[in-house]
Amino acid sequence: MHSALSLSDAERFDTFLEEVRSLSISARFGLAMCFVNEFAHRHSISGPAIDVFRRQLWECPVLGRSRMALDKWIGVDVPLLTAGDRSTVDDLHGLDDLDLAVQQRFGKILELTYDLLTMSFYGAGEDEGTFVALRTIYERSRPDALPSVTPFKFSKFEIGDGWGGDVSDADYDYWRSYSEGWWKSPQT
Repeated sequence: MHSALSLSDAERFDTFLEEVRSLSISARFGLAMCFVNEFAHRHSISGPAIDVFRRQLWECPVLGRSRMALDKWIGVDVPLLTAGDRSTVDDLHGLDDLDLAVQQRFGKILELTYDLLTMSFYGAGEDEGTFVALRTIYERSRPDALPSVTPFKFSKFEIGDGWGGDVSDADYDYWRSYSEGWWKSPQT
């Protein structure tokens, strides 16, 4: 059960948002994945469908790691986002044990994470849209703590049409690894 934010929690969240404001879409996506993974862990949601969802999003060509053409990546069905496809939901463990409101929150978090990543594919980098999407993902996920912005700080919105500069393989691997377990480390 989550209580209302204390003043210090509210101040931490305001500071978090101030730091996120300057980050690239790629960095905001990394933080969104922090919230996706923490929510799934906290609610004991696991299974092949969420694993494929994570992998497919991290393989997005605009993140610089994938060799797949963008149009081919866009054409791939992303598990848990295909309307009416019950088979992917059946590949999740723990979801049916949750009340409907939590299931719906999880679905919206996944949808918003995908939207944050894809809303700037065909136009200018969407600063406000991706910022609002990340803030909404946080609000829906309701984590007990906030991930550190530090691993993402070098990737600024003002560079690369909003996507930030090139992310090295080491930084990419660190972002992905960090998103998969940041809540297990002591929070400062």
